[in-house]
Amino acid sequence: MKINNKNITLLSIIACGLLILVLITSNQYGNSAYKAIDSLLIQGVDTSQIHKIKISTNKKILTIQKKDNKFVINEKYNYPVDMRKINKFLINILELRAHKLITTDANNYKDFNLTDKLATKISIFTNKANTSILIGKTAKHGNGVYVKLKNKKEVFLTKKNLSIKNDAIDYLNDNLINITTQEIQQIQIINNPSITIKNINKQLQLVNIPKNHIANKQAINDFCNALTNINFKDIIPIQDLSSHKLNFKISVKTNDYLTFEITFYTINKQQYCTLKYIGPSKKEIAEVEANSSKIIQQARNAGKITDKNQLEKNNKIATAITTVKTLNNQHSKWLYLLPKWKFNSLNKGSKDLMKIVEVKQNKIDNTNIENKD
Repeated sequence: MKINNKNITLLSIIACGLLILVLITSNQYGNSAYKAIDSLLIQGVDTSQIHKIKISTNKKILTIQKKDNKFVINEKYNYPVDMRKINKFLINILELRAHKLITTDANNYKDFNLTDKLATKISIFTNKANTSILIGKTAKHGNGVYVKLKNKKEVFLTKKNLSIKNDAIDYLNDNLINITTQEIQQIQIINNPSITIKNINKQLQLVNIPKNHIANKQAINDFCNALTNINFKDIIPIQDLSSHKLNFKISVKTNDYLTFEITFYTINKQQYCTLKYIGPSKKEIAEVEANSSKIIQQARNAGKITDKNQLEKNNKIATAITTVKTLNNQHSKWLYLLPKWKFNSLNKGSKDLMKIVEVKQNKIDNTNIENKD
């Protein structure tokens, strides 16, 4: 083949085109990669050996630490965490995969919010080693997040998005009460005046209604539904409450022979509550002790348990006796901050839960009465 100037020019154009194509498809930060890697960023962490997790930003540090065989949050008065939330958090971190290599140049870290001042740093401490990873900004269109191991140069883009929460409340079990209306035997709103709601024929109904009043069924249903699910916004250690306003108290007896009392206070213009559990009454405990020997004797005589209802009741009371101690150990040290709307939905009196019945009086028509005088 004879090479002339035209062929040389054509080859030069093709070569330039190929070079441009390579530059376009190369990483703008100097790596020819954007190739898929798909390997775990953090490897070899034995989750059973984790004793501390630290989530750090430039403004806040959150420390989740194992104490007395349970994880607590140091910055929240060592309040116990919700292990379901911690496990989910760990799964999200330990399953992060390096999808694409972006850069190894430290001068580019700021572009991805991966400097010490901009990144969210997550450190996992085990008995053998510590691992730290920096979480940067989310990629355009939400296609992954930029990450970097603390002691490595490489910046990777993950395949999945990741949102890190660094508020203590995000890792607590913020559910204070969670029951169904079917589990409630009786509710007492201890106010002025006090109100009693009882489970009658599987319906929560207002009792001892004054003359010329009727129950406001919708308001009662709304109140009972609000009571079955109570979440708190924050916690503080218990303090001397004598100088604070006691708003009202709600006492709820359940079918499991447990009674819980929620006492509501206003502290610094915010609404808090305490939670206390009361176990079975002395009468109920004595009944169990008396019936236990009867059930055993009946079982010996008949070869089987004949009074299953009484046995079930005995088991519930026995469980309640042990459960009440655990629950009070968990809640007796704390004041729980409630959302204002939840406080308002529970702060109900007789005017809210009853309606006045208007009594119509028959008027006497005197127009047709003759004056016989």
